[in-house]
Amino acid sequence: MRKLILFLILLILLGACSKRKVNVTGNLDKPLKLNKPVNLSVFSRDEIPGAKHALLIGSDGTAVFVPKKSFAYLDIDKHKGKWEVKADNTLPPVCNITDIEEICFYKTYSNYELYVLNNNKTEKRITPFRARKNEFLLIGNSIKNEILVSKFTRENNYSLPLENDSTLIIFKNGTEKLSSMEDIIELDNFYFSLEGDTLSAIWKNPPSINLSLIHDKVVDELKMKRVLLILIDGLGWSFWQHPGMNITTSFLHDKNIEPLRIPYPPLTRNSLWSLGTGGRVRSKKKPEDEYFIQISQVSTNPLIIEGDVILYSSPITQLAMLDKNNNGSSDDEIYLQAVQSINGEHDFIFLNFHHLDEIDHELGAYSEERVKYFRVLEDYISILTTLWSGSVYLISDHGMHNDKIGNTNYKATTENLLGIWSKLK
Repeated sequence: MRKLILFLILLILLGACSKRKVNVTGNLDKPLKLNKPVNLSVFSRDEIPGAKHALLIGSDGTAVFVPKKSFAYLDIDKHKGKWEVKADNTLPPVCNITDIEEICFYKTYSNYELYVLNNNKTEKRITPFRARKNEFLLIGNSIKNEILVSKFTRENNYSLPLENDSTLIIFKNGTEKLSSMEDIIELDNFYFSLEGDTLSAIWKNPPSINLSLIHDKVVDELKMKRVLLILIDGLGWSFWQHPGMNITTSFLHDKNIEPLRIPYPPLTRNSLWSLGTGGRVRSKKKPEDEYFIQISQVSTNPLIIEGDVILYSSPITQLAMLDKNNNGSSDDEIYLQAVQSINGEHDFIFLNFHHLDEIDHELGAYSEERVKYFRVLEDYISILTTLWSGSVYLISDHGMHNDKIGNTNYKATTENLLGIWSKLK
């Protein structure tokens, strides 16, 4: 009986070894496992386009850092229940690993990088590959046939300490929480996590004002006076601070313009949700969802003047302005409609100017054309503020950054997550 039990245990152990897979980690877009023999170049060709380096990690804590041009000379195969790396004679012998447990790939872009923010600045960007590589200490370098490889040994496990309990944790699903000293940020193969949820950013000393608070301010203000709410799509705090914007004679120069925290992901639809409902995280759309419903309950005659597309349902009347003069923007039509409506019986008007955002996507976040067009919007705002008898709020829905793969605004940086706000009157 005892021999039978030992035999069964041996079978289980052998089965576990036979099913063992190699973890594939680093700057990935999806989870990967290695479960069959392969040449390393297959990954960079099929699974991880753009992979430039790999860290081959052995079960004994040693690792070899290899460049892309070496991938074709590296085969990974199973031998006696263990996965091993066999290097072609083209490479230094150090590339041969008898028991490999992980392959960590580097590429320039990762959808799961973690940003560390402090007030209105982005302090650092940490990719999963960089975090894993920082666990290792360099032992030495080897070169053969002009291919340089580096050998490392594991020195520690990745950790990212949280300095205080007022750090804002931003998760990839858009939820947020204030950190506590017990929180531990972990590296989980190709993403950073806290309590099992994927992270996008940690924000030390974040600005206190966000769009849900602007919603509350406007609702409270409407109980006492008229409110004009002006939103400029894509006007970020970084753009406002751009040296080209420093024109001392401009209308907004002496106004109290402050940074505004934008919900993550920093997209117009998420910001409009927060502004229109007072919520912080955009829920899945339901048929009964309506924006600005609280404002409609305290306003006697509200009006929304939008671009040529109605983005949301609302109990408030919405006017969609077409680009009638075919100049590539409906902002001038929005402005002219606002001038016509401003002296009417409306006690709340919401305007949403879009063309500044459109210029970014075409020409860049800090292009001269954007600065030039902002002066046009500033003239609109100046005239509307003068004409309106009541409070005037200026806000934006997200910021912008220049990107080598396109001008985008989805990353969890302060360029994207900080808009502007001001009570102009």
